[in-house]
Amino acid sequence: MIRKAIVKDIEKINEIYSEGAFQEYSYHHGKKSEREIRDSVNEEINNHKKKIRRDLQAKKQYWVVLEDKGKVIGFGSVYLWSNKGVVGSVYISKNYQNKGYGTKILKYLTNWMKSKKVKRIESNLLVGNVPSIKLHKKLGFEPYLLRMRLK
Repeated sequence: MIRKAIVKDIEKINEIYSEGAFQEYSYHHGKKSEREIRDSVNEEINNHKKKIRRDLQAKKQYWVVLEDKGKVIGFGSVYLWSNKGVVGSVYISKNYQNKGYGTKILKYLTNWMKSKKVKRIESNLLVGNVPSIKLHKKLGFEPYLLRMRLK
């Protein structure tokens, strides 16, 4: 079951986020040492909890959780700007990955944005996050922008 996230979900959301954050940071900061990546992840996890609490109260942001037998096993979020919606995140607990749950959340979020009359739906993905890229392509997302940065 997918439902709107509430404040009492923050701990579980952050727990699931922390499971995937190290891998995500490895895509983003591949040349750093494992220790440097872990330090960055720990800092991000602490900031993430505050961000979720703030986002849950914002009118232009929408967070959902996916439950299996009453247990939160995944979450997703979107952000709205005028006629554009952006998928902020889709995370599934490690023990539940590769079972179609990410697809369920992403479909739910895109349908929710369509119900809000969003004209353009986007998602920002890290270039190295192949599983997420495949998921998005499966649901009809196409690459349209390459953002680069100077190191």
